[in-house]
Amino acid sequence: MRYPAIVEFGARRWQRWGWTLYPADLVALLIGAFIVAGLSIFVWRSGGNDVREYVFYARQFWVGPLAFQHLPIEYPPLALLIFSLALAPPLMDPGTTFTCWMILFVLATYSLTASLASRRQAWASMCYLLVGLAPMSLARFDIVPAFVTLAAYFAAQRQRYLLSYALLAIGMLLKIYPIFLVPLIMLTQWRAVSHPRSSSSTDGEPSRSSLAGRRALRDIALGFAVFESLLVVIFASATWLDPQRAFTSLLYAAGRPTQIESTWSLAIAGARLFGVPAPYLWSFGSNNWGGTLSYHLAHLAVPTMVVGVVGVYVWVWRCRPPLRAAFLVTLCVLVLTNAVFSPQYLIWLIPFVALTYGFDAGWMAVMLLTLADIFTYPFVHHVTNDLVNHFLLIVAARNLLLVALTIRVLWRIDGVRTVTPAQRSPADQALLES
Repeated sequence: MRYPAIVEFGARRWQRWGWTLYPADLVALLIGAFIVAGLSIFVWRSGGNDVREYVFYARQFWVGPLAFQHLPIEYPPLALLIFSLALAPPLMDPGTTFTCWMILFVLATYSLTASLASRRQAWASMCYLLVGLAPMSLARFDIVPAFVTLAAYFAAQRQRYLLSYALLAIGMLLKIYPIFLVPLIMLTQWRAVSHPRSSSSTDGEPSRSSLAGRRALRDIALGFAVFESLLVVIFASATWLDPQRAFTSLLYAAGRPTQIESTWSLAIAGARLFGVPAPYLWSFGSNNWGGTLSYHLAHLAVPTMVVGVVGVYVWVWRCRPPLRAAFLVTLCVLVLTNAVFSPQYLIWLIPFVALTYGFDAGWMAVMLLTLADIFTYPFVHHVTNDLVNHFLLIVAARNLLLVALTIRVLWRIDGVRTVTPAQRSPADQALLES
């Protein structure tokens, strides 16, 4: 398969400390970044940007009346450091400064993927980001936990498991979702260390598999201890600074109603056709559904998410898919089963979509529908029902397509069915593990 022309252009590259960056790519990325940055700064100056909330939290913590005692309500403690980037250096307005920092994280994500995977996959991730999330990719901080999660994946892929656990802990302290990826690292580490196929036993001696299994359990326990230690240190520090807000990020989402963009919204929109009351409700900074049905579905979302994620773990244990696919499916389940589905959540998925599929028509369609969602969303609360209905159709199409693409990953990867290893040919198993 030939790469797109933009990937074939400029074969010269820079390499330093194991990182790869193509000068031609850097020029193209900077041009795209400054175009998107202009849009982000325009939104910032018009007053409709989450960066204002980030700046508020940063100023309250560093120079507010309760300095060093005011943590964010809905974000984990370490997110405050990312918010503080909007204030440093104090040479421009905070929106412009924050946008410049996010450009650096976008470039770091590209360079990490190009260095440790391929240039084609790196360009695929940038194209998905530009096509689907250009208006908000630099106006949210989600690219930071996405970058940290990607680094954790590459660390695990190279069997640097302690580093992977540490990075996932940092990711959870920025956004909650990386905690659901920890069991995937454990399963991968168990398979890599235990080597069950090399086991042999003699009378009076433990089998190789038994010794390897003990070593795997010891290494997994050590890695999880690293993960827990980082969480304990940061949350203990947060409790010392602000006891009332230290753990609010863990419970904040549980109190939110069903968002109008979530997968559960399809059930509520359908119920409205049969007369079930479900008014639009502006709360928690987003458009949500009101009414009893929305309340019950929001509470159903959490157990559904848990069941879905546990099901993914069982699939990973039985079928042994590539780690990139395991990360992708887990994140898809988290996004689809959550009662809240903000478009920027797709930033979490994009690196692993690029690693698993490269350029893919189905995922590009998801990004285009997301772009339509982003441009229509601001008018939902202020216009006629016709536009609201069109918006709901866009959201339903995007979410149903995302469900189908998740099922596709569960069924087939790289042209190989994701059945159990015993049902695969040696060639198919080698292809999946490549």
